[in-house]
Amino acid sequence: GSLEKNEFITLAHVNPQSFPAPKENPDKEEFRTMWVIGLVFKKTENSENLSVDLTYDIQSFTDTVYRQAINSKMFEVDMKIAAMHVKRKQLHQLLPNHVLQKKKKHSTEGVKLTALNDSSLDLSMDSDNSMSVPSPTSATKTSPLNSSGSSQGRNSPAPAVTAASVTNI
Repeated sequence: GSLEKNEFITLAHVNPQSFPAPKENPDKEEFRTMWVIGLVFKKTENSENLSVDLTYDIQSFTDTVYRQAINSKMFEVDMKIAAMHVKRKQLHQLLPNHVLQKKKKHSTEGVKLTALNDSSLDLSMDSDNSMSVPSPTSATKTSPLNSSGSSQGRNSPAPAVTAASVTNI
């Protein structure tokens, strides 16, 4: 995918299961869907902290989703896509509890993957060494946030999950 073209991203895994996204305005009738993308960052050996700007990558991703919606005649004028970076510890604010409860450990080529409910993968680790910096926004799109993680060994998962939601207001 386009996220994996970033030299610092080793793996971007899109969870095929969608989730109801939190509503911006509870009084307004709107359809919102959220997808979660787990990211594994490449670690540099001579750097304790890796800071990766995902602005361009996630903007390209949202542009691709818009283009596909237009080309497939599914696009509506009031649709918008928002992408954000969250740490694993923040997932409980976005995902239902039953998704986060069952965990099984797997190992693939030195990268630890955590399967959630046997149907999705979370490629992140618990860590507080992550920061978010707002990016410029356009009139209809929300741009992504920066992501960083601490060095924990080569190709180890970094604390990043990108949640993308589609809203039809």
